[in-house]
Amino acid sequence: GGFIGLPITVNSSWIALSAFAAQVLYPADHILVTGPVSVVFQFLILVMISLQLSNLRYPKPSNKVKYFAPAALLVLLLWILSDTYAAWIASILVLGCLVYVLTGPMIHKRSALKRVEQ
Repeated sequence: GGFIGLPITVNSSWIALSAFAAQVLYPADHILVTGPVSVVFQFLILVMISLQLSNLRYPKPSNKVKYFAPAALLVLLLWILSDTYAAWIASILVLGCLVYVLTGPMIHKRSALKRVEQ
């Protein structure tokens, strides 16, 4: 099970959530378009595109309620709360995406080894 390469939904989600949070929290600054934050943002996009094309395996978090349920609740809160709170929640979800990108291959490998041992 799992994905070969980073799922496109992870890449598109963190980009959209970052854009939303930046527009709400820094409306006049265009931080994702100009300046040092934009350089990091665009670099991370390129890294994640490369990971989409990689042979790294990523787990399916939607198969595990303990991962899926909190994320679904946070996404629901995006629509319920004010823009400012929603922007902070979007930032938390971006961090969740980045944690998944960094730890996903290790989690998948560990779970695959457990299946082989059984």
